[in-house]
Amino acid sequence: KSNVASGIYSTVLGGNTVLASGNYSIAAGNTCNATGNYSAALGGQGGVASGEYSFVGGGVNNTASGNYSAVCGGSTNNNAGHYSAIIGGQENAISAGADWSCIPGGRNNSVSADYALALGTYSSADQYGCIAQAGGRFSITGDAQMMRFITYVQTASNTASRTYLDGSSLELVQPENSVWMCKVFVAGLKTDGTLGCSYYFLYTTRRDGAAAPVAVTAGSITNYYAVVMTEDNAGFNAAMGIGAGNVIYASVVGVSGAGTTYNWVATWEVVQVIANA
Repeated sequence: KSNVASGIYSTVLGGNTVLASGNYSIAAGNTCNATGNYSAALGGQGGVASGEYSFVGGGVNNTASGNYSAVCGGSTNNNAGHYSAIIGGQENAISAGADWSCIPGGRNNSVSADYALALGTYSSADQYGCIAQAGGRFSITGDAQMMRFITYVQTASNTASRTYLDGSSLELVQPENSVWMCKVFVAGLKTDGTLGCSYYFLYTTRRDGAAAPVAVTAGSITNYYAVVMTEDNAGFNAAMGIGAGNVIYASVVGVSGAGTTYNWVATWEVVQVIANA
């Protein structure tokens, strides 16, 4: 059997060639290793729980290397994100630095950003807070998928302000050699809950080339459409634009004056196609 419990207060529950070398760790199954402190590799084959407080529940050749990470089952899944989880599936991966993220199942999905979620097969959630879903690929992961994002910002003036993925600085970046079809809903509300709200629908298709975007002009998108659904003040506005480094954004305009702080939220639905020639 060659089972070893070498960590302080570690335990091997049973199995074959099992190692519990992390302090306060627990291991069981076939060739499973709990090497992180306070980790658990509780069954299956070839599971490795190397992050602190990490967990591998079963399956085959799964690895939880991020701190507080979990792989509950499946096959050949790799979770290197902190506070992240892979519930099951096959050959799914959460990258180091992609914290608080999740892959519930599927196959060959990847997450490489914080607070992101990947679904289906060959989807890539590579931007903050992204929800990505795909049913396959042409040649690389993420080249035929749908994505959802939320951007938001608080304004207190009548100056145009961009909305951000984290509310302050992180922006959406379109991959090179790709087409995005974006549908964006924007809503704004006065922070004290009194009258003063606005709702917009924005739509655009944007193609990017390796050198420079096409069908756009500096600071704007030439083929985007805006529908004003409700607007309590004629000074309100919402628009779309592009920035340096393939940034694409929704901007909002509130009104100025005492007591005129507004919260703005934009939801994005994006169809992504990437060329791989």
